[in-house]
Amino acid sequence: MYSAVNTTLYRWFAIVGGFYQVGSIVATAILTYLVRQRGTSAAWTAGGATLLLLAFCVWLAVVAPVNAEVGDALRQTPDAVPSVWMMHRTRWELGHVAGFVVQVLGLAALLMSVLVERRGRGPRLIASAARPKTATRRTCAGRTGATRLSRCARRSAIASSTVG
Repeated sequence: MYSAVNTTLYRWFAIVGGFYQVGSIVATAILTYLVRQRGTSAAWTAGGATLLLLAFCVWLAVVAPVNAEVGDALRQTPDAVPSVWMMHRTRWELGHVAGFVVQVLGLAALLMSVLVERRGRGPRLIASAARPKTATRRTCAGRTGATRLSRCARRSAIASSTVG
């Protein structure tokens, strides 16, 4: 019964999970490169990418050897699989828990990279939708120079489209 359930239930996990895990590492590495000029945001992004890579390393070091051993037992002596599994189950479960925790920390770091930006005055939340239109207009009122005016115009356009 054990072999029948585990060979059907987990058959696609290796394909889907492997694609997801490697894809997330590659995507965050590319994202880290793209935001490399954004100070604190880039640091959070790099931290998230590093944590996702670490989660994959945890899986490779802790979970994959158990999967390989159970797979070998399944091919060579299927009757011995339950005893092999019971011998390694705690390591397999703790490896998944550790990988999950590291992945959640990576996700949290990536979320922080979106929310926090350093603009010379320390971190701030990016929440242009929460500001009323008048506050954005007042901020742009006394600006001079092409760069400052274009930033104000972009902020005003964003605030207008999200608030009204």
